[in-house]
Amino acid sequence: MYNTNNRSLGSLSEDAYELLLTAIEPARGLAFEEALGHLREEGFSEGDAEYAVERLLLRGYLYEVDGELFVTTRENSSSE
Repeated sequence: MYNTNNRSLGSLSEDAYELLLTAIEPARGLAFEEALGHLREEGFSEGDAEYAVERLLLRGYLYEVDGELFVTTRENSSSE
């Protein structure tokens, strides 16, 4: 778990994260290319979609296993 208060994102990545929260099934994950496609369907350009997913991976909001993306479990900031 991680505390999102320590991991700020830009608005582009935040928007992508909110969309991917609903698209990524916890048990199955979502292929990297499918995640990009989902973001493009929601109006992201190719470059913006790639940037957002890479930033989410680098900041720990998403993680990748065998080409599938998963959402990292978040620590609720109100539980501190």
